Amino acid sequence: MPQDRLFQMDMLRAHWRRRLSELFGQETFEDDRFLSLTGLFSRFGPPICPAGLSAETDSPHVDLIQRLSAGINIYIDSGKVPLEFTVYC
Repeated sequence: MPQDRLFQMDMLRAHWRRRLSELFGQETFEDDRFLSLTGLFSRFGPPICPAGLSAETDSPHVDLIQRLSAGINIYIDSGKVPLEFTVYC
């Protein structure tokens, strides 16, 4: 999954943090501004909030998320970079 979705995950993270304009310039400034003004993600955080996972460590869902995260981190540590990062970053 990381080789196919890592760029998408990174763009979503930048979107949630209202930092797309740092990557893409003026074209995405209004998106960042809108999210900042509405406070949508600052109130609720990203859809999966890591702080909330520690409360339910015995949940099978938490186990799956932790395994997925570990696999993504292994892929990142391998030094392989998806094509999108080469083109856009």
